Amino acid sequence: MAVKLALTWVANLVAASVMVWLVDRVGAATFTGGAAVGLVTGAGLAATGLAVAYTWENKPIQLYLVDAGYHVAGLTLLGGILAAWH
Repeated sequence: MAVKLALTWVANLVAASVMVWLVDRVGAATFTGGAAVGLVTGAGLAATGLAVAYTWENKPIQLYLVDAGYHVAGLTLLGGILAAWH
């Protein structure tokens, strides 16, 4: 369990670092601007990547919607918080 928690923490730290870079490069300085960057990142990268995997793994669409929605919502919130905080 400790290894899984540590790997999750590292993965989230990497995601947050990349989002800081993206928000900075785009010049988003408000919560709304950062949330837009996060939404585009989540929908354009995370959701599409999961779509490819779920297509080949024959997983149910409902499971895809839950998993992709989790990532899109998380990245949207992350982008908004980082832009407002930065």
